[in-house]
Amino acid sequence: MTGTLLINLGLYLLVYSFLGWCAEVVYYAVTKRQFRNRGFLTLPFLLSYGAAFDLMIIALPALAGRYWLQFLFTAVTVSVAESFADHLDRQLGPKVDWGGQRSRVLGGSLRGLIASAAVAAAYYVVYLVVHPLLLALTELIPPLVKGFAAGGLFLLIGLDFVGVLYTLRTGGVRAYERREARSSEGRIAEKMTAGVWR
Repeated sequence: MTGTLLINLGLYLLVYSFLGWCAEVVYYAVTKRQFRNRGFLTLPFLLSYGAAFDLMIIALPALAGRYWLQFLFTAVTVSVAESFADHLDRQLGPKVDWGGQRSRVLGGSLRGLIASAAVAAAYYVVYLVVHPLLLALTELIPPLVKGFAAGGLFLLIGLDFVGVLYTLRTGGVRAYERREARSSEGRIAEKMTAGVWR
């Protein structure tokens, strides 16, 4: 892979991780009337979304014209990415309430299959409709600016990950909840949740 492609994939991972976080905030605002943290970080990113989209961006062009195969690949990728993220959250913060386990196809239930198909359909529509616009937009940004932006954000994510892990190991769940309440994620989520309900 070329350096430019890696930088673009890094940017896509960040953008889709943020959009995925926003989608989950809105979902919980509508269904639970509250903010529910669904990821390990206190920054507004759910990396499982970004990772799934990066895999789709790499693989789906090879399946061009084979829409059912593209959709099947999307469903499997999304289910595996979310299951891995849920497992990792539980391992790193076993006492944190992550909002319950998602019902997905890997769980083996009909409800999980329907949920996986619906989520995969949403991913696939975003790939078909939003990604071409994002692709055109990223082509307008100079490579040096993209590199600095991606590098800076990944550095912040890395620092946040270490900070959260340290907080959980030394202060426990309550310290983590206090950190989250003071975080940018918590403040943005409160505004989004309030906006949804207004």
